[in-house]
This record gives sequence, C-alpha cells and structure tokens, in this order.
Amino acid sequence: NLMHSILQRIYTKSDTEKILTDMTLNGLIAQDELPSIRQKMEDFFSISGVAEWFEPKYKVLNETDIIMADKGICRPDRILLDGKNAIVIDYKFGEKELDKYKRQVSEYMRLIAEMGYSVKGYICYGSLKKVVAVE
Repeated sequence: NLMHSILQRIYTKSDTEKILTDMTLNGLIAQDELPSIRQKMEDFFSISGVAEWFEPKYKVLNETDIIMADKGICRPDRILLDGKNAIVIDYKFGEKELDKYKRQVSEYMRLIAEMGYSVKGYICYGSLKKVVAVE
C-alpha cells in the first residue's frame, strides 16, 4: 500500500513534502498522482489525534522489528517513545474495522509493556478517517 510506504518514511509531519518528492524522483509515485497523494496525506493528518503522533517531541520507531520469544518477529507500523511512555499505532487503509486488528495491536502493546513501558495503542483507519483506541 502506497500510504503505508509513505508513512514508514515520515518521522514528523514536516518530512512529508520531502518524502513525497523523493518518492516521485525515484519513480515510486507518478508525477500526475502527486496532487492526489498530497491531498490524501492532508486528509490523513486531519484525522482527530493523528497530527500529534507526528510532532518532533517523540522518539519514533517506524516498522521496527520486535522479537517474540515464542512466535518470531512482529513489526508495528509506528511506535512513539517519550521517556517510559509508549504509543503503538497501526495503520489500516481498508474499508472495515476488524477485531483481529485490535488483537494485533494488543499483542504489540503487551510486548512493549514487558519492556517496561506504559503503553497506549491505537488503530488509525485512514480510509474511514477514524482512530480507535485499543485496550
């Protein structure tokens, strides 16, 4: 998914234009698609709560592997660290909310909590323009 590919490269919102330009120059985004993609990114950042995740106050881990003792590796889309607080975010761009996504983020949260962090988790449904907190 193109949106996932863009978001894995962005650390702060101000990185967006540079990333879009780089991806266009490297042939990952067609020049004629650029206005539409810019609009999708603006729509994404306008979802309630999302812009805060792209502020420079956080240490950002995009698509970082977590090794699980019993199941191999998992890779949350975005982890934000602020001292001993962590926020786990998973992006979904389909048209449905599914319980399996909550289970997935809950597992990420459990693993990060085991590392000593106080954890919050969210699923960001980009197409639905909605953020769901995961308990």
